[in-house]
Amino acid sequence: LGCWERVQSICISLLKVPLMFGFLYLFVCSLDVLSSAFQLAGGKVAGDIFKDNAILSNPVAGLVVGILVTVLVQSSSTSTSIIVSMVSSGLLEVRSAIPIIMGSNIGTSVTNTIVALMQAGDRSEFKRAFAGATVHDCFNWLSVLVLLPLEVVSGYLHHVTRLVVATFNIRSGKDAPDLLKIITEPFTRLIIQLDKSVITGIATGDTGDRNRSLIRMWCGQAPPQGALVVLLEVTWEHGVLVRAVVMGRVPPSAGLGVISIERAYPLTLGSNIGTTTTAILAALASPKEKLASSFQIALCHFFFNISGIL
Repeated sequence: LGCWERVQSICISLLKVPLMFGFLYLFVCSLDVLSSAFQLAGGKVAGDIFKDNAILSNPVAGLVVGILVTVLVQSSSTSTSIIVSMVSSGLLEVRSAIPIIMGSNIGTSVTNTIVALMQAGDRSEFKRAFAGATVHDCFNWLSVLVLLPLEVVSGYLHHVTRLVVATFNIRSGKDAPDLLKIITEPFTRLIIQLDKSVITGIATGDTGDRNRSLIRMWCGQAPPQGALVVLLEVTWEHGVLVRAVVMGRVPPSAGLGVISIERAYPLTLGSNIGTTTTAILAALASPKEKLASSFQIALCHFFFNISGIL
């Protein structure tokens, strides 16, 4: 390489580091905005809709909901982030969200099967590719078949994660630590601010608060803010689709004989653990009123995958 090409390569490499942290910051901010969106969408009626809900209290129904949502969005990172945001906004309880988290793991394996179908033209390649795709299916289904009944009977994940949250002294309320909220709030407050007193009043049954607006301030629809929302959405999609890209490469590689089924298995396990970081980031960006519950459901996702591997 010439001197100019070498300098250009070094500059591009150095530029990737601040860009990575910048996009990560925008991604965490988007999770904070998502939590506010759920509070805004269900703030006045959430208690009536989700109170004593027979569907959400049924673990099998929750599992199916998780599968369907993840199949629709084609990313378990997206669905788990949505679940964590719903817990942080008070729309879901931790116990009801655990089966949905399990279902999201199963739903994401549909992507592998779709990718494997692209090699249906060659019988031998399709055989290997489909076998590589079903590695993910088998692992997730076997994990759910063991851990879902165990969770229903004993509350294994709920109790273990609650113990971990207590060990780290993570608590909800005004005295809770801000964690990622302290760096995301200056930016997200420019987009939307909710009136927490109205949300608290509705939750405690104050009928007078039902006629008040949940929004304290919002950015309006000026062009700069619109472009900002688009940028946040692009960052969100980039962050949540990483696992789908990684797992989408397994069936073609197995079909072409680049990797064996034995090699595809540990790659699947690693991707399952790696995708839990998205839920943990979403939990760390949660409001302090529901910080403990958000972190607990994120840990449920982590311990579910760890328990499945063990």
